[in-house]
Amino acid sequence: MHTNEKQRTRISYNAHKQNSKLERRQLMSKDSIKLIKKTLIWILKWAIFTAIEFLLLYVALISWNHDFAQFMNEYRNAIIPFMAATGAMAAAMIRDEGTILEVKD
Repeated sequence: MHTNEKQRTRISYNAHKQNSKLERRQLMSKDSIKLIKKTLIWILKWAIFTAIEFLLLYVALISWNHDFAQFMNEYRNAIIPFMAATGAMAAAMIRDEGTILEVKD
């Protein structure tokens, strides 16, 4: 009788384990994975555009003989949100057009 109880416990444990695996598979559907991929690609584009904007600002300030560190210190409350928003707008505008970073379906 004692071995039968152990076997029943093992069987119920294995059945529970299989059910939890199925539940995990159902939580991450293909649509969820596609949405996560699109979101990560959008974040990557935003980061790239924002970095390019900072580089252009740096080059412009250097060519005008301005001190970049002093400029960023004086205008940090305005310039960083502006550039982040501009990078987000640029990434949003090209989100439907394919780039080398995207895998088209």
